Amino acid sequence: MTIFRCDAWDRAAQTLQKALRLRHLVAVLAVACAVVPAQAAEPADAWTRKVDAVTNEFIMDHRDGLTLYCVKQGGVIRVTLPGVHKAPVFIAAGTERAALLEPGSDATHTRGVLMGDNAVIPAILQAGAFEAGGRTWALESEKDKRDVGLFFRICKAA
Repeated sequence: MTIFRCDAWDRAAQTLQKALRLRHLVAVLAVACAVVPAQAAEPADAWTRKVDAVTNEFIMDHRDGLTLYCVKQGGVIRVTLPGVHKAPVFIAAGTERAALLEPGSDATHTRGVLMGDNAVIPAILQAGAFEAGGRTWALESEKDKRDVGLFFRICKAA
């Protein structure tokens, strides 16, 4: 018995099989993409790390106006808060609380000093946020946590 073969039919059948496999693959990918939950986007960095070329001070700026300054291993952190706040101004994190030393203010900012070995610093790093001047200042991203932690280690007296 002779089987009738047509090359055109064979090519058409192969093309159809490839198309069905591709369609199946697309369907599987669509289902996989729908099932996998979207990853949460990393929050934007709230803190910017700088070094003053003239004074050689290390600086951490929060995008909303709080600024921390220190000289390497100087043991003193200068704090500048936006707005005018009545003394005493406290920095608090977790159960720790510290008053800013040498408080002062001008028309737009309140300033003070925090010692680099104060117990509130490890509490800030553990909590990932602190309160100062009546608001919360968060370490929002992993980069913020690393940068602020490094800043505090740099500022601590040798």
